[in-house]
Amino acid sequence: MIPTTGDLANFVLYLNLTPSFFYFVCYMVILFLWAEIFHSSQRPKNLKPLFFVLSSMMLILGAILIIADIIFGEQTDAIRICLYTLIGTVYALSALAFIYYGTRFYLAYRPDSSIKAVTLQKIRNLTLICGICFIIRCGLSFSNNSKVMSDFYINQEWWFDLVYWIGLEVIPIALMLLILRDRSKNSTIQ
Repeated sequence: MIPTTGDLANFVLYLNLTPSFFYFVCYMVILFLWAEIFHSSQRPKNLKPLFFVLSSMMLILGAILIIADIIFGEQTDAIRICLYTLIGTVYALSALAFIYYGTRFYLAYRPDSSIKAVTLQKIRNLTLICGICFIIRCGLSFSNNSKVMSDFYINQEWWFDLVYWIGLEVIPIALMLLILRDRSKNSTIQ
């Protein structure tokens, strides 16, 4: 069977969404860590089960929508609209959560002398990077619901994916690693 343009578009859609999901889960680990730290000072909560439930639900729902898009492909755009709406909503909620917990964490521990200024600066920088990147991703996901952007995205050139991955995946991860690296003089690589 020779793949059609629709099959190729579904394959590209799947390839683009799979790594994004795994990057997203890595970001969510940081977010849930911040939430546990923040809530542990008020009342202890174990958010690990919630993290696994939310990650599983997102993966299953995304897989169902992708499979439905492959099955019903050319017949309807409603499934693709639902998929990009789901992705855009998740990115918007993630941006809000990062901004909320990062800001609350920063403001709650700023007057406290037990937290170093360097740690607070790291939290502030991570909040900015994650919030901005998720807002941009949210905008791109919602813009794919319009017919003009959807046609552009499906028929795009290779450079569009390259700019997206470098700008919204590689650079934020590199900045996170740079921010979170241990700067102490005693740390050595064995």
